[in-house]
Amino acid sequence: MTHFPLTSTLKSSPGTLGRSVLVAIYRKPTVFLGALLILAALAAALFAPYLAPYDPEAFAVGPVLSAPQPGYWFGTDEFGRDMVSRIIWGARETLLVGLLAVSISLGFGLTFGLLAAYLGGWIEKLFMRMLDVLFSFTEILIALACVAILGPSLINATIAVGIAGIPVYGRMTYSLVLVERNKPYIESCRAMGAGHVRIILRHLIPNITPSLIVVGTIGISTAILAASGLSFLGLGAQPPSSEWGAVLAGARDYFSTAPWLLLFPGLAITLVVLGFNLLGDGVRQMLDPKQNK
Repeated sequence: MTHFPLTSTLKSSPGTLGRSVLVAIYRKPTVFLGALLILAALAAALFAPYLAPYDPEAFAVGPVLSAPQPGYWFGTDEFGRDMVSRIIWGARETLLVGLLAVSISLGFGLTFGLLAAYLGGWIEKLFMRMLDVLFSFTEILIALACVAILGPSLINATIAVGIAGIPVYGRMTYSLVLVERNKPYIESCRAMGAGHVRIILRHLIPNITPSLIVVGTIGISTAILAASGLSFLGLGAQPPSSEWGAVLAGARDYFSTAPWLLLFPGLAITLVVLGFNLLGDGVRQMLDPKQNK
């Protein structure tokens, strides 16, 4: 799995950041392509009941192992289920896994890293040693261990991927807050009598948010890949789920006889991951002063 580089970012209010992102999407073709791919996946997830021609779990809606043809544009699987419907409905589960996993990673990582850097002392030592222990293992090993303890399911795989990503977000937050906490504006806030909660909520978090948005955007693609990998190994989503990794897992026995069963879910995963990577990289370039010179 990918560990994200630490980047320095420009200070932006939420409104300015949003306008800058829209400008970047408009001006850079790669960022526009990434946004377009993500919007297409979101549209499929949101409007699946209206876009999918069949129930994704309904058997024998067409011939068994039918090749792509009019009426069954992505073919059918070994149970006669329509692959177009399964891909469209699978967008919901796949995107939800990525968003929830990053929310878990970012929530805990932000808390640990921020408190460690801002408060220092024994809290810093405790939290950073905890993150160091997690960093000593690869993310996939942490995810596999969590699934082995919790049991195979899509929810447990999401939790496992979220836990595996905590040290990445924790260390980045820690580094960002270390830079910010000694700047003059923080000293001015303290001199004016601002409390710790106000300084954290009104000043520190808004100023590190742009960097976390970049890492979180790219992190969604990593989480989707990790969760799909767990499902492919039988440790994530279970049949008859239409989550793309689970669809791939069910199709691996038909690689030579029905390759379209692997092609379309694999292509869906590739395009969504590419979309988040392109968008995240574009936003990173926009916010990084070194990239704008």
